[in-house]
Order: sequence, then C-alpha cells, then structure tokens
Amino acid sequence: MKQTIHSHSSDSAANNIDTANNTNADRYRMLFESFGSVKIQNVIRSRETNKVTIDSVVGADTAVANSNVKNETVGDGENDDDDNQPINALEDSIMEARKSFLPPFDESATHPSDIYNAELIAGPEMWNQTHQVLHAISKQYSQDGGTSNWYRALTAREEWPRSLNTLLENMLHHQQQLSSSRSNGIESIMDKSINKRLRTIMVLRHCMTFHTFVTTNRFPLRGTHRDISHKLKLPELCTPRLLELFTSCASGDISNNGLNMETYTITKQLRDKRLVYILILYLMAASDVCGGDDTATTMKISSIRPFLLDLTSDLKEATLLLNEAGCKTKYVRIREGSHGVKQELDGDDNNDGDVLEYNGGLDLSVSLICPLTFPPPKRRRG
Repeated sequence: MKQTIHSHSSDSAANNIDTANNTNADRYRMLFESFGSVKIQNVIRSRETNKVTIDSVVGADTAVANSNVKNETVGDGENDDDDNQPINALEDSIMEARKSFLPPFDESATHPSDIYNAELIAGPEMWNQTHQVLHAISKQYSQDGGTSNWYRALTAREEWPRSLNTLLENMLHHQQQLSSSRSNGIESIMDKSINKRLRTIMVLRHCMTFHTFVTTNRFPLRGTHRDISHKLKLPELCTPRLLELFTSCASGDISNNGLNMETYTITKQLRDKRLVYILILYLMAASDVCGGDDTATTMKISSIRPFLLDLTSDLKEATLLLNEAGCKTKYVRIREGSHGVKQELDGDDNNDGDVLEYNGGLDLSVSLICPLTFPPPKRRRG
C-alpha cells in the first residue's frame, strides 16, 4: 500500500499564488479553503458566486457614462440650475402632499378669510344644499318678525353638538344687535354678512355628523349613496362629497336592482385629513372675520376646547394638525375658580406641540395670519 504526500510548496507554485499581494479577504478565504469544514467552504463559494459587481448589472456601463457626462457639465456656467433640481423636486413633492392633505388654500391671499374657502371645501352640491335650506327658512319666516325663527328651524328637528349650537346662538345675538341698529328691521339670514357664516356652520355640522358616525361604527362602509346617506343621517346631496374627501373607494359592484354598490374604507391619513378639514371649518365659523370684517389681518379664536370635546380629539393632535395648516397656536391656562378666565402661558407661539397633555386646566387659542406660512418639514432623527 502506497501513500503519496503532496508538497505544500509545490502546490503553491503550481497554483501560482502570490501571498504577498493578497488582501485580508483573500487570506481569509484561503485559510478556510485549506482548513475549514465542507460546510464553511460551501458558504464561501456561495458568497463569491452571488457577489454583485458593476459589470453584472444590466446597463451599468450606460448609466456610468451618463453619470460622468452629467458630472462634467455641472458647474460649467450653463447648467448651474441643475444644482437646484433636487431641492426644487423636494419642495414640489412637499407642496403636492399639502394640497392633497389640506383644504384648498390660497397662498397669495391678503386677508385671512380668503386663505381657506368653505365653498371649495363643501363642493357645489353641498354648498347649494345649505343655500336651499336657508332660502326655505328665510321665505317661510320672512313675515313673522321674530329673529329667533331661523334658529328654531335649524335646531328643532335634530340635535346639534353643543359647540356648534353655541355658534348659532352667538349668530342670533349678533343678528339682533344689527337689527336694533337698523331702521329697516330685521336683517335677513340671506344677507351676505350672515349667510356665509351660517352656511359654513352647516357644512361643519355635516362633517361633524360624518365624523361621529365613522368613529362610532365599524368600517368598511358598503352601499349606494342613498343607503349610506340614510345610515349617516345626512342629506343625499352631501354624502358624495364627504365620501370623496374622507374615504377611499375600495371596490364596487352592481346590486340585484342595478344600483352601484361600493365599499369605502378609511386610513390613518384620511382620518387626519378629516380632522384638519373640520378644524379649519371651525376656525372660519367661530372667528370674528367670518362675521364680515374682511379688512382684518388676523383670524383668531381664543378657545377651542369646547369644540375638541365634541370632536373627541385631544389638544396635542389638534395643535399638530392646525400648525400643519399654517395656523399659529398658543396654549392658555384656565385659572381655577375664575369661571373661564384664561391666562396665556409664558413663551412664544407654541408651534411644536410642547404641551403634550390635555388636562382640565389647559385651552388653546388659534390664529391664522397673512401671509400664509407653513412649518418646515420635520427631519427624522437618525
């Protein structure tokens, strides 16, 4: 029986290996090829086989050539604008995200009442529905001589959220004051100074009704527009716009009677969108500017807490959403035993949501100022 012992030096010479020029990775591989187990050697071979290089990518040579040409042209005086393209693309994407999330806004507006528009939020059908209701009320009670008739007509059939009912009462008081100062009697609710604000409150109520339903009922929501309107207890003219704004149509089919049956879902982003729309509508409905003072440079409400209680939203969430819409927010502390007397917290406008808890002693004042400015995008921490 003969055994043959191979010489290590001859193998090295035969394989023509120059160990002096090997990298650490090569030495590592050679070590395990010589003394490692079969399993380790298979792992190393698999790594070598699956290694991706620039030559293994289809079209890599063309991409590298184009990249080199672009790098050579940047900074030659004729293509200096190329340096701003990534920044402009980022700004454009941020603006597009704002337009899809926030209510329609006008950055060039010179008065705060023109920044956001309740009519654009409502859409033509819902806005026209509010006109029809007020026109019918005005026609029915125009000869009665009582300023409370429109208020009774609006609130008699259905219960309103307490904060919105307060807005209506304030509107009634405002109307009585104007009527007493005029020789021609009661100011009509169809007059521009009152009509626009009343219609804004009505749109807000429709959104609140939708909000209450979707937060207390299970989703997805399926049916025709008529079926869904009946479930929501909303006018049929208003339902399509609310579904368009605040839901995503997942699927649709045809029912036995030939009607379109669609399924609607709500995501976290759509929920936040619904809240910011509602908050902006409340700002327009509750501020003094909507009462007709179009020359003011600031639209402000001193207290939003009663509305947040009806909305079942907390102070932190409302602050973040209002700031995203370009509003300035400031926390105020309610002094105990002072029956609602408020004192602003020390410091500048709170636009970072520093106060995270919504306890019994805090409220929030909100203002919208021209020109409209949005907060810078937040950077994620690495």
